[in-house]
Amino acid sequence: MSKTVLVIGATGATGKHFIKHSLEKGFITRVIVRDPSKIPEIDRTNPNLQIVKGSFTESQVLEDALQDGKVSYVVVMAGDPKQKTPFMEPFIKSLVSVMKKYNTKRILYQAGAFSCKPGESVSLFGTILLNTVALGVGIKNQILDNDQVIKYLASEKDIEWIVTRPGMIVEKPSKGRLVLNPKSPAQMGVTFTDLALFNLEAVQDEKLLYTCDFPNYS
Repeated sequence: MSKTVLVIGATGATGKHFIKHSLEKGFITRVIVRDPSKIPEIDRTNPNLQIVKGSFTESQVLEDALQDGKVSYVVVMAGDPKQKTPFMEPFIKSLVSVMKKYNTKRILYQAGAFSCKPGESVSLFGTILLNTVALGVGIKNQILDNDQVIKYLASEKDIEWIVTRPGMIVEKPSKGRLVLNPKSPAQMGVTFTDLALFNLEAVQDEKLLYTCDFPNYS
C-alpha cells in the first residue's frame, strides 16, 4: 500500500521538484496549495496527487489535510525570505498540534544554512553575517524564524523530526546524490531537484531522525 506524504510549499522552487519525485516513486502525494494551476499539468493530472485547496496557515486547511489519518510524512519547504514578522514558528506549532491529533508522527523541515542546530547559539562570526549579509539581502527575519522553529521541534517529544539546512540552491540539472554533512553546506550550492529528492529520501530514513545538518554531495 502506497504511503501518503503531505507537502507544504508544493509550488515553490524545491516543492515542484519534490512533487515530481514523490509521484515517480509511487507516493500518494497530498499538497496544500492556494492555486492548483501552479502545479504542472503532468503532475496535476496524476491520480496519486491529492490537492487540498487553501493556505497552509489556516487551521481548518490543516485539519482537512490530515484528518483522514493516512499521512505518514509531512514535508515543509515553505517560507518567505522577505518576511517582516515571524510566521513559520506559529504555523509549525499549529501543524504539529494537528499532526498529533491525527497520529502523524514524522516531519521534515527545510530551513537554511544560517540556522543553528538545537542547543547551539549563534557564533560571533554568525552574528556578524546575520547583521550584515543576511540583513542586507533581506533574509534576517526568516533566519531568526527558522531558529525558533528548530528549537520548538527539538523540544517536542512526541514528534519525529528532521531538519535540513541547505546553503545556496540553484535551478540546474542534477549534480549527483546528496547526503547530510554535519560540517559544511555544499560550497557551490545544491540543485533544487537534488535537494527535493534528498528531502524525500531523508524523511523516510530513521537514521536521520533528530538531525539538523547540511545537505552536501557525496
